Amino acid sequence: MTNSLCLKLLMIVALGNLSVCVMAQQESLSIKMDALFKEKDHTKHPGFSLSIITNGNVSFRNSYGMANLENGTPFRESTVSDLGSVAKHITNYAILQLIKEKKLSFSDKLSTFFPTLINKSSGDITMLQLMQHTSGLREIYSKLALQGGRMGHPIFQEDALQLVEMSEEQNFPAGSAFSYCNTGYMLLAEIIQKVSHLSYEAYLNEKIFQPLGMSHSFVMDIQGEIFPDMANSYSPSNNQWTAVYDNSTAFGQGGIYMSLDDIEKWFIHLTKAGKQEEPPIYSLLKKAVLTIGDTLNYALGIENDIFKNINFWQHTGSSAGYRTAFTWIPSTNQVIILKSNYSSFDAIKTTQEIMSLLFSIPPENEIPKTPSTTKSTESLPIGIQDTQSWQGDYFCKEMDVRYSFQFLNNTLYCIHPNRGQAEVKKTSDGKYSARPFFTSLRPIMDKKGNITHIFMDTSDLIHLKFEKMR
Repeated sequence: MTNSLCLKLLMIVALGNLSVCVMAQQESLSIKMDALFKEKDHTKHPGFSLSIITNGNVSFRNSYGMANLENGTPFRESTVSDLGSVAKHITNYAILQLIKEKKLSFSDKLSTFFPTLINKSSGDITMLQLMQHTSGLREIYSKLALQGGRMGHPIFQEDALQLVEMSEEQNFPAGSAFSYCNTGYMLLAEIIQKVSHLSYEAYLNEKIFQPLGMSHSFVMDIQGEIFPDMANSYSPSNNQWTAVYDNSTAFGQGGIYMSLDDIEKWFIHLTKAGKQEEPPIYSLLKKAVLTIGDTLNYALGIENDIFKNINFWQHTGSSAGYRTAFTWIPSTNQVIILKSNYSSFDAIKTTQEIMSLLFSIPPENEIPKTPSTTKSTESLPIGIQDTQSWQGDYFCKEMDVRYSFQFLNNTLYCIHPNRGQAEVKKTSDGKYSARPFFTSLRPIMDKKGNITHIFMDTSDLIHLKFEKMR
């Protein structure tokens, strides 16, 4: 037997052993994953799909539970569900394509595309600030909550521009801080339509979905639109599952529905390097830098983080009962994809459990939490002597909403007809709040001590002016 023949035989044996080893590893991973999720894999539980992509190839995939509890349809790899905010990086990818074609630039201002904003400070907000959530724009979903909106109440695409046009000011000067803002992404989708002369969905179909063979990817731009193999959306209530709906036709910030098959194609494209080129996902890793020089972990629809010394990039999404997450681990070039159809699905915790299995991280014993020693500021009820000027109705023009302050049963309340009432309290350092409605209330008085208006803050709507109605 020649040396050449011996070498070939040794290589065949080695490759065979390697193949057996890989198959054994995949089988072991599959057993561990199925054990982790077996409690959810039955006909009376909503479902989810899981995929792991390694170096551009699907190394694990499976689905559990039901896409439709009513007719017993299992959750499959072909099941279509809403990606929620995972859509944001796809919107940004479309913007980057238009920048590459010299049709847009990061420094383009809002007023370039929306002439009604030319004389407003919001008109100077740049594309990059919209993409990185540093625009300071008012959050559209917070406006809906402020107005008493509830789950299932619709938001329409035109509402975004109207909100910006009506806003008397921004939460903060553009570029000076970070505040997650869906409004900005709805405007980005509008800009894509204006520049490309295509609808948002038509652009994604022509430039992204069709070239990658993604035939089960859709945009909810018609209220109540139904897609093939579409999962229902659920939420737990009183020990049973109830159907929940998102009737919005807003897109850019979300609104993309996909099957697992298509998400895999998308992330294989994003994480696979071309000839002498970095994988396309690197174009999305431009971290936000504030005007004071601070660099943030948020980039272009994807955020940097660390788990057990493992560096990764991630984004989650939620809409009605749908929950989605993707996690890219650069060191191993792995992508973990999760998509589900029930609101109690914890995508971040599940991702961490999967990472622990992938990297053989032993579980930690829970460390008892040490009681906080931070000194809290005591909140006190408002006395009757302080309430006379407060009482009455207050209207916020830019939010188109009215709240009332009334003294009832020796307590001052902030009241909304749909939201109910919240007690107004004063801290020992003289600050007011009406949680959960408002984190801060700042009454402004005239020379006679009468309140003329109140500046009210929520967690992400800052300095809203409510004028007292006469």
